[in-house]
Amino acid sequence: MPRGWVCSLLPALLLAVSLSAACKAAGPAAKVVPDFLDPQDAWEAANTNRRAAIGGPIDPQLSAESGSGTAVDSGPKAPLAVGESAGATALLSANVDRAITFKIVDAEYSAALDRVVAVSTGPSALKLMDPETSITEEIALSRVPTAVSVSPDGMYAAVGHDKFVTYISLPGKRIVREVAVTADVLDLVLAGNSWVYVFPRRDQWETIRALELTTGREVQHTGEEIYAGTLARLHPDGMAIYGANNGLSPSDIEKYDISAGAPAYKYDSPYHGNYAMCGNLWFSQDGASIFTRCGAVFRATTVRATDMTYTGNLKGISRIQALAHSGVTGLIAAAPQVQSTSNPSSAETEIRLYDAQLNQVIARQLPSFRDARGREVPGAGKHVFYSFDGSRIHVIAQAVTATPSIREFALASYGGSDLR
Repeated sequence: MPRGWVCSLLPALLLAVSLSAACKAAGPAAKVVPDFLDPQDAWEAANTNRRAAIGGPIDPQLSAESGSGTAVDSGPKAPLAVGESAGATALLSANVDRAITFKIVDAEYSAALDRVVAVSTGPSALKLMDPETSITEEIALSRVPTAVSVSPDGMYAAVGHDKFVTYISLPGKRIVREVAVTADVLDLVLAGNSWVYVFPRRDQWETIRALELTTGREVQHTGEEIYAGTLARLHPDGMAIYGANNGLSPSDIEKYDISAGAPAYKYDSPYHGNYAMCGNLWFSQDGASIFTRCGAVFRATTVRATDMTYTGNLKGISRIQALAHSGVTGLIAAAPQVQSTSNPSSAETEIRLYDAQLNQVIARQLPSFRDARGREVPGAGKHVFYSFDGSRIHVIAQAVTATPSIREFALASYGGSDLR
């Protein structure tokens, strides 16, 4: 995802981190054009990639095709002042903190477009948000969204619903197709192989539903069953998906092979309660490490003897809500999960940075919110993303206790002096 950003941002910070290898390894991200891309989308993808490569902005007012998208200015162009009615408080002068006017269900990031891709309710829509300005383009959805996944090339999104998946061209800002699926979609993974993988919300022991996007055909995975409530992510090599189960004790992580398109259960971790997994996971950018919700870190390899084997633990964090890793800086950005919404600690409303040795090196307070009476409501990290070049961290913060009188979400961007 990052594209060789010059490693001069954090000279005083990374005393324990070697950036030279990461900088040498960081090159232009490969742009994969799916074989099912239609000619119009191919043109859009090529022009979007060109704009991203030269660093030019993507026109936020670009009109969507057939009225399927609407450009929405969702916030002011400058940081909000303390007590401003829109909601978010600018706690760091160098930050970009902006209130979001809609309720976010799920979000991912497109490096190719440099956009946060979110799904929202009231009304149901997919939003393309510029993380620096919060200017938002909207694609209306016909069903309530439950989850979103962005393709590895950043050009497409799959949105989950109850018994349906919507497939969307992001540069075209249009719905390509809607596909029926025999599950209420809790989570889904849009791979770069013309398939989307659906993880069911309910019914205990279940199967992964895989939809072939070129035909709409559904198949179910082979091998051992998975447990409903499993959350999943695509490994960066595109050949496997890893899942973290929920509702089982002890919790575990497992691997599914998608190299042939149709999914096949491979195996789970070699542990049974030795380390806390806690129902969610994230990858390092190179795919070599797995970070679990309780902070335990594991290897990710193609060899079962070493795959999902323990390597360490992020220091001083007991539960993680969101996490991202930059291969350019070598830093891990993590947002703690709030344990008590009635009495959150200040440490739970931070964004934290960890080095390659899993030690915390920086913590920054996230935006807070103001209710109708001017009372401050803490904000906690809901989603965390690194920018395409690794120079900035984008955080979607959520009010710890939401009331009708405040806007519940805000977008904060950190870079430069904020990260020193």
